[in-house]
Amino acid sequence: MFNKENFHVQEGTRNPEITFSSNQGPNDLPVMMPDAPMMYQRLHHQLERWSIFRMLPQILAYDRGINEFRENVAKGMAIIPAFDK
Repeated sequence: MFNKENFHVQEGTRNPEITFSSNQGPNDLPVMMPDAPMMYQRLHHQLERWSIFRMLPQILAYDRGINEFRENVAKGMAIIPAFDK
């Protein structure tokens, strides 16, 4: 795909194109390349730190929601269903 010598195109015509589509978001980490090192520590350590950093807003929102729910239960504003009955 990256070697233009593999494509014989007449002068003046458009070069062949390959289009990829993905459900990956614009800030998502890319998939691992096939030539990536196999040792986990060499590659994944930085990717994990980046993923954790990107998840901080969601983690903080989850923590805030849990704390609000517990406060509402303590105040009697939320009812916990009795699933054992």
